[in-house]
Amino acid sequence: MNEEADAFIEGLQEEVQDLKDALSEAQDSQNNPGGKIDAVSNRHARRKIQEVSEHANKALEFLSTYGLVAESLKVHTTSGKTFYIPFSDDAASENEDTVDLRVLYILDRYGIAQDATSFQPNQKIKVRISGDGAKFSRTSSFVLLSYAILMPVGRYLSGIGNHTIAVVKGAEDYDTISTAFAATFQEIDGLQQLGFVAVNGVSYNIELFFSSDMKFMLTMLGLNAANSIYACPKCTVHRDCRWDVSKPESYYSTTMARTLVTLRRAFASHGRTAAVHQGSVNRPLTAIPVDHMMIDELHLFLRIFDVMLRNLIKMSEPHTQQLVAYIRSCGVSFNIWECESSDGKVEWTSLTGEAKKKVLKLLPSKMKDIPLPNAFLDDVVQLWKDFEVLYNLLSSETPPPNAADDLHLKAKRWIQLFLRIISDGHQKKFVTPYFHVMVYHVPDAIRQYGNIKQFSCQGVEKHNNDSKRNYFSSNRWDAPAEIMLAEHRLELLQQYAREKRHYTKHAAAYWHEGGMQETRSQMRETLKY
Repeated sequence: MNEEADAFIEGLQEEVQDLKDALSEAQDSQNNPGGKIDAVSNRHARRKIQEVSEHANKALEFLSTYGLVAESLKVHTTSGKTFYIPFSDDAASENEDTVDLRVLYILDRYGIAQDATSFQPNQKIKVRISGDGAKFSRTSSFVLLSYAILMPVGRYLSGIGNHTIAVVKGAEDYDTISTAFAATFQEIDGLQQLGFVAVNGVSYNIELFFSSDMKFMLTMLGLNAANSIYACPKCTVHRDCRWDVSKPESYYSTTMARTLVTLRRAFASHGRTAAVHQGSVNRPLTAIPVDHMMIDELHLFLRIFDVMLRNLIKMSEPHTQQLVAYIRSCGVSFNIWECESSDGKVEWTSLTGEAKKKVLKLLPSKMKDIPLPNAFLDDVVQLWKDFEVLYNLLSSETPPPNAADDLHLKAKRWIQLFLRIISDGHQKKFVTPYFHVMVYHVPDAIRQYGNIKQFSCQGVEKHNNDSKRNYFSSNRWDAPAEIMLAEHRLELLQQYAREKRHYTKHAAAYWHEGGMQETRSQMRETLKY
């Protein structure tokens, strides 16, 4: 009998010890094995907050026996930073019932929530949505939607400051974009309506912008092509009136301004004449207001430069090879050749953005030696010099207080000078929508938002190049998904990226005055032997 009692007691003691070990193990699993929240990255801190939420939710399960429900937990770090940890979806925000929760999902999935944690609560965060078509190969074209947070300054101009939201393989047209990105646009419109995003119980105000080149912008607004009669995305100016800069600056932004209401109303009358629907051939794809649809300063510069270069080549005939030599002396690779398939038509090297900026800066001082018509040589030189001044002013991140008024006046004089040159390429019909936007709409944007450099698609173009590289490193079985997954993996491993070595360019003549081009020419000559 005593033996049975001893065995029973021994068994109880073993069970108690097992329970103690299990309890100790459970307590250890809830302890923080790593660094404190203040000492880790934003992404790691979010994971730790999620762990705290799960442990606290389990610990407070006894509240249900009292008929109570915990909605949120307010905690402080040792440095004083506050976190609101929601225990239910209803506690995340007061207004979540009015918007699809997928809005918050897409923000968290693509990193906006991670970036937002570096801002102060109730601080308005500017988010720029961008769209662009990209030809990755001879037979493969893609359309990409991306976003960038316009703070801190300069990050959005790099590829790593832009993040892909959606990718589709197809043509850059209204049918493809409206069909493939329909769900994405619904989420963007929901965020536009909500006006804020909640991260770990903290609300951050969001202000959405959209920026792209002219073609994508017109598509987003449901407007016709850039060569149509009413091609300005901001107003209803007629094609035959774009050259007229006699109107006051506020003329096109008041009486003729486009809004989402007028665009939808005009689309409803699309079956009538162009004078009635004013270019609105489709319904706008997003609820972002027209005054938040920003013109990309990079494409504005590129397209106007293309017009100037085309006219310069035409005026320099039949001495185009001399022009080629002077452009090459600016430190860029350039050539002009005659097409075999057409009589007398010429083509030339497509310059990169940086190469065009270099030519704009250095070529005007060399134009005196280019055989141009003497009657217009001074005007052509002045046209190029003035455009450099204009571009430096409109692309400045910190423009002077009177930049908007100064830009409007200088841009008006520039178009008048452009039309004063008697040449086939300087006629009124060659005043493109970008010319008109530069005179009448860019100054207003600078006045409203401080500068338009923040809406530049420079980072978008670099981001597209990164996506193209990811495309060629994939098996191309499901290219859009692989592009996004590769980008997300790179973001997760960003802390292990190699830091670029700092290099200071001491020899200005080599980098900016054609020395690099001369060195490359010498190397090519050496390789011939």
